[in-house]
Amino acid sequence: MVSYTVTFNGSINSNVSSPHLIKSLSDGEVHPVQITSNVRGRDGREATAMSDVKFTRTVPKAPEFVRDQSYAAPSATISWNPQNPDVDVFYVTLTGPGVSFSNVTSETSITFSGLGPGMNYTVTVVQQTNDPFPTNSSKANFEFHTNSKEPGPPKAIDVINVGQRTIFLKITDTDTPKGDIAGYVFKLRYQIYPDTYNMEQTTYLPKTASSIYVLQHHIKPGVTYMIAVFTRNNAFNSSTNVTLDNVTTLPDIPGMVSVLNPQQTNQTTTSGFIRWGRPNSPNGNMKAYRVVLNGRPNIIQCRLYFLCTGMCNVTLLGPPIDTCGIKNDTTLVENQREMSLLVDSLRVGTTYTLSVVGYTEAGAGNLPHYVTLTTLSIVPAAVKPNSFQISFSSSGATYLNLKWAAPAFPGEDLKYQVTLRDQLKDVPLDTSYTSSPAYSLSSSVNSVQLYNYYKYSVAVRSMTSAGSADSQTYSFITPSRGNLGRPQNLKINILPDDCEYILIEWNEANIEDRNGPITQYIFENRDGTDEWTYPVPSPNYWAFNNRKFSYMLSVREKVTYSLEIYAKSPNQTGVIYTTQRFQTTLCLATSNAGEIVLIAHRSLLSFCMGVIIFVYFWKVREM
Repeated sequence: MVSYTVTFNGSINSNVSSPHLIKSLSDGEVHPVQITSNVRGRDGREATAMSDVKFTRTVPKAPEFVRDQSYAAPSATISWNPQNPDVDVFYVTLTGPGVSFSNVTSETSITFSGLGPGMNYTVTVVQQTNDPFPTNSSKANFEFHTNSKEPGPPKAIDVINVGQRTIFLKITDTDTPKGDIAGYVFKLRYQIYPDTYNMEQTTYLPKTASSIYVLQHHIKPGVTYMIAVFTRNNAFNSSTNVTLDNVTTLPDIPGMVSVLNPQQTNQTTTSGFIRWGRPNSPNGNMKAYRVVLNGRPNIIQCRLYFLCTGMCNVTLLGPPIDTCGIKNDTTLVENQREMSLLVDSLRVGTTYTLSVVGYTEAGAGNLPHYVTLTTLSIVPAAVKPNSFQISFSSSGATYLNLKWAAPAFPGEDLKYQVTLRDQLKDVPLDTSYTSSPAYSLSSSVNSVQLYNYYKYSVAVRSMTSAGSADSQTYSFITPSRGNLGRPQNLKINILPDDCEYILIEWNEANIEDRNGPITQYIFENRDGTDEWTYPVPSPNYWAFNNRKFSYMLSVREKVTYSLEIYAKSPNQTGVIYTTQRFQTTLCLATSNAGEIVLIAHRSLLSFCMGVIIFVYFWKVREM
């Protein structure tokens, strides 16, 4: 029986079989190996044989390149670090644009010459390990890029096509790119108007396979450009360029005119000037402006105003609008910055809206700018006193509607200050402003309670921005409605020395509750048919302090009364005041004749009662 003991790199592995796998090794390492054979015969004897020490290696590690170096053409040095101590030689090759190079060296760096700027190259290094160990090799690749240099300008530029907002160019690449051409830088110089500063803009377009480049950014209609084109490689822009002069885009209709403040000046009651500026985007040469005033009061049809550079070109302006009349033509100078236009024959105190558009060679703009013009108002006349008309609601809460004739038109800003006053208390109740010649008041809206049959006044003052007229006052009485006010603080005085009269005292209702003209008070006996009338002396329907009344009521002696008392007018009846029942006094005798009459009366009464009793009992006996 045979077994083996393997001594590997100082580590002993006993009783192993052949072959034996050793694990956890690293690339590029050299290890000593010795194998001992152990033989046991059938007779039990053992023999040992030990081999010589041999050396073995794992696959060598590839070299590592030194990176983060600058490679400036035309030469570049490439360095690397070997990863095995027993390296013999290095086989080096270089490939790249127009280059094929091979060399053998024992150094750990090599310098290449004849390289171009901005080029990609590949270096391959094979490290060779030789005796005293078994021969083996490993390979590593390294790519590097030589530094670019400033490229030359484009070789040629041709204008292919020019539109309103695009310029097509064909560019022939430079013969000296000194790197990879990444694209082209375009520097644009232009003026929106001939009297404005030059504007400069820069744009970049990456390289195309077709060599056709389309400029769109910063390209405006009707503008002349100077275009300088620079080559850009992967590191630099060319310091020189190819320049195109006088590349003019096609015109387009202009943008909106600009705003000038103030937009209106020098207004009178019938005219004013409007102002605007030339467009920020003319999109061509400004040729004219058109102002349209649409129909308003005093203008039967719309008006057209034309402002032109030189003579107004009928072909440019187009056919006239049938519904508009041409008011006038105004001549402008070339590239005029600010425009103003007199608009006259207007109505006093009226706001007008005018639209302004510009013209270029391409036609009229489609974005009108609107300018408002307001003529001055005048001080209005006072409201005519005899023009007031008032109406009241027929039922429910008191509601009034007051109208008056408007004065001659002083301006659209005409309004009225309306003040409602309590004429009895002389205090204001409501102040409001209205643009219509009417004033309405409802307690549910204005939070003002109007009383029935009450005195009020309304003062109306017309006003505009130019001033106000004298106020005119209209006084009125609200309608009488509902029940008249109930008497209050009523007292009944039974006179101890007078059985024929009683004295009644009361106060009239508060002025807010009277609801009508009280002309008399009615007294009715609920326990009989008696009725008395008390006419109010010297009626004062709007007495602010409640008046006190007294009345001597003719009554019968020793009689019970329950009185209903209420106010009365020709058209209204008041709320009833009902008294408690009361009894008048007994009249006392004042002479002998009176006493005789009283005795006779009592005797007659006794006689009658006796007859009645006698007849009653007589009838009972017959039954």
